Amino acid sequence: MSYFDKKLTKTAKGRKPPLTWLHIRQGLLFLYRQSMALIGLLLLIISFPIGILSPFIPIGLPIAIVGASLLVRYSKWGAYLVKTILERNPKLTKLMPAWLLKLIGGDQVNMKP
Repeated sequence: MSYFDKKLTKTAKGRKPPLTWLHIRQGLLFLYRQSMALIGLLLLIISFPIGILSPFIPIGLPIAIVGASLLVRYSKWGAYLVKTILERNPKLTKLMPAWLLKLIGGDQVNMKP
């Protein structure tokens, strides 16, 4: 048996290939994206009570915009959720900044007139 045949039989028996930096980097990027999406979701949830508690000073609106941008930027399900909400309620697109609409995917969403 040659050297290459021995190597193939070792991996074919169920041994996993060794972890490389690429695998570790992909795992860390996955954790980073998911944590940023979770932070965006939490900011969106927190922005509504803050907006109700401070009606004269609009503190909740910037928090909601930052939360929505994080959620849309770092998760596919967040972008899908925001797209479906905007398709159901086209009046909400007037309240959102243009850069956020482009980040979501402006061609599919009803843009501002």
